[in-house]
Amino acid sequence: MNDLAQATYWPSSTSCGGATDQFNVGTGAGHTVMEMIRVVEEVTGRKVPYAIGPRREGDPLSLVAASGKLRTKLAWRPQYTDLRTIVEHAWNFAKGRPGGRICR
Repeated sequence: MNDLAQATYWPSSTSCGGATDQFNVGTGAGHTVMEMIRVVEEVTGRKVPYAIGPRREGDPLSLVAASGKLRTKLAWRPQYTDLRTIVEHAWNFAKGRPGGRICR
């Protein structure tokens, strides 16, 4: 969450009403769905409901956010690259909020 918040804040704080742009935010490393489920279950202590089904036509073999543009244009680098740490930060952020949402 910290990396995502920082990457979201920097572009908006530098545009000052001028031109805007879009950026992918990621570590550049991919993880399988099963890796994500396992880590989320370990970190949260909760079972993630899922069903394994056949691969759907058109599903890509892998998807990885390419953050090269963000790194080049804004010199952004992810502070956290370990999946467990990323999930722990997201869980700590969400568990203190009703429904995991930011309420004002």
